[in-house]
Amino acid sequence: MLSPHRPRVLPQTRKPVRTGGASLRALLSAACCAVLGAGLLAGAGTATATEAQAPARAAAAGSKVVGYFTEWGTYDRKYYVKNIETSGSGAKLTHINYAFGNVTGGKCAMGDAYAATDRAYTAAESVDGVADTWDQPLRGNFNQLRKLKKLHPNLKVLWSFGGWTWSSGFGEAAKNPAAFAQSCYDLVENSKWADVFDGIDIDWEYPNACGNTCDTSGKAAYKNLMGALRSKFGSGNLVTSAITADATSGGKIDAADYAGAAQYVDWYNPMTYDFFGAWDATGPTAPHSPLNSYSGIPKAGYHTSATIAKLRASASRPRSCCSASGSTAAAGRASRRRRRAAAPRARRRARTSRASTTTRSSRRSARRPARSAAPPTPSAAATGGVTTPRRPSPGR
Repeated sequence: MLSPHRPRVLPQTRKPVRTGGASLRALLSAACCAVLGAGLLAGAGTATATEAQAPARAAAAGSKVVGYFTEWGTYDRKYYVKNIETSGSGAKLTHINYAFGNVTGGKCAMGDAYAATDRAYTAAESVDGVADTWDQPLRGNFNQLRKLKKLHPNLKVLWSFGGWTWSSGFGEAAKNPAAFAQSCYDLVENSKWADVFDGIDIDWEYPNACGNTCDTSGKAAYKNLMGALRSKFGSGNLVTSAITADATSGGKIDAADYAGAAQYVDWYNPMTYDFFGAWDATGPTAPHSPLNSYSGIPKAGYHTSATIAKLRASASRPRSCCSASGSTAAAGRASRRRRRAAAPRARRRARTSRASTTTRSSRRSARRPARSAAPPTPSAAATGGVTTPRRPSPGR
């Protein structure tokens, strides 16, 4: 990884997106990146987003201000978790993505263990002004994030895996999604820091397409991976993902089944930036993160509006739905509980009805079993967006 991404903020719009009758629970970015002068510095980008209610995971509902904290930013840039608090961002953020965990050997793995869990912070560097001791069980960024969450009890932290440099391992992980999900769960939910994290974020660049390396896992691989993660992490944890913004015909959005995977995620963060840039030695010179098309835009589909339109269009195509896992499983369990609770009431109503009437139609009505409420369909969100640290690549 060459350098952390610049701090950015993303204004959003809100609109539910549906996929085959079920809402697409995904935050879709409605605008690209703008420089945030007084936000998270040294590699912690921010995004704002709003979504409709998601009943399976209350923490996923409502407005969001999502920031990335990069563990390598604590070295040369000396940007510590404490700076999130002293800058005033701690009171404004709703979610922090900790970047990045590695993906290797088909499993989730620690990125930089020293930065994450071992580094001893001085009193001056610590969130609460208390220095780490040599014998405490957890130090490093994870302990500092724990302290930050104590100051802001509603703040959620997700561990993000992959990124530009470490996405090459997803291809191997896709061969056994269940084993990958188990490894991620075991790492994120390690008893030493389980209270620090509220879920997992996946930054695969890019499923069935080329980024830093090229992936040939097939179109269904991403959906299968996200499904396995939701099944393992359950409805009590957040599962999110940073995804491509390449809306060109036959581009990266077309390469993977993002619409099918949406049933498993709380929201998506489309990377609506790096459409054009200095990495392209032959040009063209054009706005880095255009919100809309304009006369003379060098490439069709290289703007945020096209990204959102394409994601919504793909979500509206009819498709067969899914096996019960994650929120769908939670909805099924809730429905079964309602049916069990309704049964005694139904029997009492039936007995009362039979005792109070002698008409044939009344008897038929009394014997008819009470209908249970239909299981709730997951609500969805639209709008979202975020930045991630990596080498710029045209056509996100």
